[in-house]
Amino acid sequence: MPSTQLRRLPTRTSIRRSDGLDFLDRPFNVEARKVISQLQESVRAAIDALPGPQILHATDLARTARIDNKLAWKMHSLAQLRDPFEAGQFVPGRHGVKLFLEGCRRAGVKASSCDRVDRHLDEFMGLIKVHAGNRRAFDMLLAGQSSTDSVRRELAHRKTAFEAQSYLYGVMTRLHLQTYILLPTDDADRLDLIDLHANVDLQRFRPDVPWRISRMFRVNEEEGRMEEGTGQPIDPDHPADPTLPGLPLIPRFCSEPLPVCERLTSAGGDVVYQLKAGPVGRTSTNTCVTGEYMPLQHARTVAGNQGKAKFFVATRLRTPCQAMALDLVLPTAWVTQRFSPQALLYSDLFGKENADRFECDRLPLTETAERLTLTDEAVPFDAMPRYREMLEFAIQPHGLSLDALTIFRLHIPYPTIPSNAYLQYDLRDIDCSSLS
Repeated sequence: MPSTQLRRLPTRTSIRRSDGLDFLDRPFNVEARKVISQLQESVRAAIDALPGPQILHATDLARTARIDNKLAWKMHSLAQLRDPFEAGQFVPGRHGVKLFLEGCRRAGVKASSCDRVDRHLDEFMGLIKVHAGNRRAFDMLLAGQSSTDSVRRELAHRKTAFEAQSYLYGVMTRLHLQTYILLPTDDADRLDLIDLHANVDLQRFRPDVPWRISRMFRVNEEEGRMEEGTGQPIDPDHPADPTLPGLPLIPRFCSEPLPVCERLTSAGGDVVYQLKAGPVGRTSTNTCVTGEYMPLQHARTVAGNQGKAKFFVATRLRTPCQAMALDLVLPTAWVTQRFSPQALLYSDLFGKENADRFECDRLPLTETAERLTLTDEAVPFDAMPRYREMLEFAIQPHGLSLDALTIFRLHIPYPTIPSNAYLQYDLRDIDCSSLS
């Protein structure tokens, strides 16, 4: 295997001594805005100085300066974009700018205009060296400052991460689904919950990869930690497997043949379940669906307590997935105008099995919770067309019908892993008079 040499990055002192740059200690956003704006202005002036009709499009620039269409598109975008942080990502390398300036000189643009572009390009390259060290890192710095088209850029980075993690972990899934259904009870002081969890079309890239099955968890307020596997299986027709006690599979919604699972016990006594290693590729995908029922005590008491009215449902994201969905389902009659779950995403790189969430772990999230009814065409997933049937199976013993329910859905393509996604809501915004 070839050895990899790590290049030593220049220190602040060595940069200052070798380059004589005077902006080393200024904030990046301030200096980047200044340097890129100056480069934009000089490029714009050079383009405006080209002879002939006004340059309105990149194709006009390519034809007049006799340069490549792609290079013309970059230079035209650099000159025209209003956001300097977005424009800076279109600056070509030195060779590309050299070709642009040669075209300008051939067309008759004054040397002073071309020299000004060259000088501002030197400052731009110095900015890269000081603040990033390489162009790829510099473009990510710019993207973090830009408010333009941030959704598209973030999605592109998340997709790249998904593809890399799928290879490194040796597994990926088409859809990670977690659905929580809030249920009424005869006890006005209690709110019950059903959890449905599915990894849809889990595919292996290596034959030696087992994979853990997630379970429902709840927060133990006294001990400040999450407890896993504290619910009751909801499928009465699934006989208990003596080798897998407590694994709440719903076979009718799993792939066939049924995924092969096993039970593991850690040295500390913790029990987990995993899919056994299996064949690779799309022809050997697994869909694993589990369902659990859990009574939540003292719901109304908590809702009346001003200090403890915030509740959340969450899903742990551990498997590289093309998309995740976190659904909160509840009777439409309960939903008041104030009820609006907040979507949150937290990194779990430093997480423990507890309920603590720190602001330093919070990740940017452009997706929000969408309100749906069970009659909406968007409710089923392409990857899981029997989703309505699964919901109906879960609620039937509790006397509910699909047309009486509302869904609040957080849908994230290519979510960051490991992380935890949340829908946080205030129980005071549920019509508690209809809980019983």
